[in-house]
Amino acid sequence: MSKSILFLRSVLFNLFIRIVTHLLYVLFAPLLFIGRKGALIGCVGWAYSVVYSAKYIAGIDFEVRGKIPEGAAIFACKHQSAWETAIFYVITKRPVYIYKKELLWLPFFNLFMVISGNIMVDRQAGASTLKNLVRKAKIRLSEGRPLVLFPEGTRKAFGAAPDYKPGIAALYNATDADVIPIALNSGKFWGRNEFLKKPGKIIVHFLPPIEKGLSKKEFMHRLETTIESACAEL
Repeated sequence: MSKSILFLRSVLFNLFIRIVTHLLYVLFAPLLFIGRKGALIGCVGWAYSVVYSAKYIAGIDFEVRGKIPEGAAIFACKHQSAWETAIFYVITKRPVYIYKKELLWLPFFNLFMVISGNIMVDRQAGASTLKNLVRKAKIRLSEGRPLVLFPEGTRKAFGAAPDYKPGIAALYNATDADVIPIALNSGKFWGRNEFLKKPGKIIVHFLPPIEKGLSKKEFMHRLETTIESACAEL
């Protein structure tokens, strides 16, 4: 593909996402009066627009490997792109994203995030945030909903050195839910803060759950090595 066509497709895709994101959340606003169910419909509608515009405009397709668990589980996913903030609405039912406080500044989007039951974390609040996270996570898991968590806390460039945060270990120790490592390669095609989107296929690989009963240190080591080794193969 020539550079000019790649640039043109990236321009069209970026414009489409910005316009449609704002337009959809305004159009979906009445759904908020239905409550959580309506907010989830809005989130799913937005997610489909992101995933399939990426496919048909930017040429970024996807493939899911491994078994997707049904119901309550903790998805510990590698985070390389904005793409994975949408995909779990498409491939799972009623996911709960654990997201950073800064996203609450986005108008309309913030209302859908809160009302649909996603869990906000304030990384500056220390221990109180962790306690709140565990409390709300237990509630959502008891509802049979999967949690989506990015253990590194923010997007990392494809191939960058890993930096896993210990927050997920608290959920591992405090709940009975399986922790499912998820590897992917989205950063190869939709890089962090990169304007150009490169055509290709994103692989989302659901790996076997981390065994129960590990110490915090053992768990963090197992989680990181499992995800990073699988990512290196994609």
